[in-house]
Amino acid sequence: MSDMESEFLFELAAELGAIRDLGQVPVGNRRIIEVSGGSFVGPVRRVFQVL
Repeated sequence: MSDMESEFLFELAAELGAIRDLGQVPVGNRRIIEVSGGSFVGPVRRVFQVL
């Protein structure tokens, strides 16, 4: 069996709203969280995105 290798891809910072619990669905409990902003930065390129 070969060793698994990993590589740093990006760092994510998110501004989150309230959790909306939609209740049970066949595969578990469904929740929605609003993403109101944030940014992500990676080693290949720097990206800033406002949502």
